[in-house]
Amino acid sequence: MPPNNWWSELRGEYYLHQFAKGQPDLNYRNPAVVAEFDDVLRYWMERGAAGFRVDAINHMFEHPDFIDEPINNPEDPNSYGYTHHIYTKDLPETYDVIARWRTVLDDFARQKGSDAVIMMTEAYANLTMTLRYYESDDGKQQRAHFPFNFVMIEELGENSNARDFKRVIDRWLGNVPRGKTTNWVLGNHDKPRVASRYGVERIDGMQLMLLTLPGVAVTYNGDEIGMIDHRDISYEDTLDPQGCNLGPEGYRWASRDPQRVPFQWDDTYNAGFSRAPRTWLPVHPYYRQTNLLKQQEAEYSHYKFYLDAVAMRKDRVFTHGEFKSHAFGDGVFAFVRYLRENEDRMADPYRVVLINFYGERTTIDVNDLYEIHNQTQVYLVGTESRHKVGHLLTAKEVTLGPWDSIVLGPVSGGGRAVLAFGLLVLAVVKSFLF
Repeated sequence: MPPNNWWSELRGEYYLHQFAKGQPDLNYRNPAVVAEFDDVLRYWMERGAAGFRVDAINHMFEHPDFIDEPINNPEDPNSYGYTHHIYTKDLPETYDVIARWRTVLDDFARQKGSDAVIMMTEAYANLTMTLRYYESDDGKQQRAHFPFNFVMIEELGENSNARDFKRVIDRWLGNVPRGKTTNWVLGNHDKPRVASRYGVERIDGMQLMLLTLPGVAVTYNGDEIGMIDHRDISYEDTLDPQGCNLGPEGYRWASRDPQRVPFQWDDTYNAGFSRAPRTWLPVHPYYRQTNLLKQQEAEYSHYKFYLDAVAMRKDRVFTHGEFKSHAFGDGVFAFVRYLRENEDRMADPYRVVLINFYGERTTIDVNDLYEIHNQTQVYLVGTESRHKVGHLLTAKEVTLGPWDSIVLGPVSGGGRAVLAFGLLVLAVVKSFLF
């Protein structure tokens, strides 16, 4: 049906939509449309908006001549992947609009004498196109403050090993323009949850990595307590158009509803989310085992570990420190955050992050990553770890248990006290025995 398959009875015209049929694409080639959105930004900034997340921005423009896209997957003409989207996605005009909106935001903040109003963009694109949301290739045109970095969602998963993480993380950090803020998105509403994607044993390790890498850490609600996908939602209860459009036979693995179920606050009715007889999506049946209240009251939990990691990332060594990574074989991914000489009054300020991705015990020499003289102290441990905060370890022989995740740093007074107490106990026992 010319010029496409969508007709508006209200307007008596054809229209284009790349997402749901109730979400028509706007014509950003029309200056009046772009100007209207300038005013939309100003409207919300006047009301105190501190920033904007610009969703699916790489779908903003289509080729002006509506050229047919080449076939990509001839086996399924009803799927989005049937064609190669070179004329409806990632068009260069998008960057100019982002630069224009950045000017609107900066001008507003300057006129009001306020903090910068942040713009972050969301686009599933390749590395080159993603990085161009920061600035033009010559650096003269400033665009978003940062584009979401989806490498942990798109390129890494349950089968990834330590070498994979090192390669992907180092590549991203090595390509971010100088002076720009990097970021890491570990989970979101479009992809399976961290615990479902990487495995429940890796929850603490993945969250620790997220919170100690350089830059902004993005957490999807529920991941901090280790929620998992609700994969048993019936077709009748499914609401995501991406799943509904495939019918009862194909909806289950296309729907994004499993990661969008209500947050699990406690073990009461509807997981404490609502007293209504029916929630928007069904509550996960495991909410009595996994909920915020239970983890707040527990001695050790994913939530408490997450809070400790958030508090630790405020240390200067994490906010201003350099970064160096190392893979100990396929199993252990490690990196160090450290301050250069004379940058801080602390003696040898560093933090070493160690994450064992395998369910096997292993011993490593931390000096292969960062030279440490003699002993190092445990600063943070995950729920799978047998190490204790404050204990001292020999740097050249650090043993990690299955799925272990720990942070090491310089020996402090408290650490020396632990060592001294241990020696005292040993001396008393020796005296008693002999």
